[in-house]
Amino acid sequence: MSDHIISYCIGQYEAGDHQCDGNPAAGSSGDKTPCGWRGRCVAFTRHIAKAGKTPADYVEWDSSVDEDGKECHYAIPKKGMAHFERFCDALIKAEMKKQKQQLKKGKKRGRKPTVDKRRAGPTKKAKNAAKLALAKRREERRKRLAARMEKFLGQVEEKMNGALGFSQPGQVLAPGQMYVVDRLQTSGYVAIYCKAARGLDLPLFSIRHKLASLSYDVSLPVEMKQLESCLSASTLKKLKFVEVKDGRFKSLSPKVGKEHLMLMAETIAELVIGGNILLPVI
Repeated sequence: MSDHIISYCIGQYEAGDHQCDGNPAAGSSGDKTPCGWRGRCVAFTRHIAKAGKTPADYVEWDSSVDEDGKECHYAIPKKGMAHFERFCDALIKAEMKKQKQQLKKGKKRGRKPTVDKRRAGPTKKAKNAAKLALAKRREERRKRLAARMEKFLGQVEEKMNGALGFSQPGQVLAPGQMYVVDRLQTSGYVAIYCKAARGLDLPLFSIRHKLASLSYDVSLPVEMKQLESCLSASTLKKLKFVEVKDGRFKSLSPKVGKEHLMLMAETIAELVIGGNILLPVI
């Protein structure tokens, strides 16, 4: 992992969670080992709960695709890694200082040294408030992405110039029409297919929603070499296609933002009309 990024789940520590504390019953030493950020994450999680804040006040989320085509999620501190590390270390020192003071008080009074449980972590009310705030933020982003995607699909159909179109509500799906396979709730993406007269329906493209960056990963069933031969250098530079191995999808344009959705719609239409995205028997 880069020195400038941290775990995607920062600020969501839960005692006993295998991702946080490791799994003692696991077979490999790697799975048994706690997260390297556990100490700082514990202090940070307690801090934001007490302060009524969320991780989004301190970090931003992003993702990338590794050499094997797998999607990797991570968080980036808004004020830089060095600042965030110092901030978390200061929280740890402050917590340790409070605990020492409490232990010292217990000894002076002749009692068994204990740590005030009320100071040991965020209250249930604070935890619930933080979770609700995060859930609300995510739901707002989902709605914005869904609205943009609906507009984007309309742009794709318009750029097809009648070559392909979506079926209307209540209309029986006919060969040559596009349709949506919605897996947003289970896998976070939708796939667009073309109906075949016989044989298999073929995928045209897929869209994965990226909540953190309010963008989309768009996958195409077209090899990188083919894209490089039929698209302009300007389009390739803006859409930043990379090669992937994801079933029928061979290339991916990561984090397509609002400003490039129209260009993506034009590119998909160009690839379909030009025969670079294969259509089923119609």
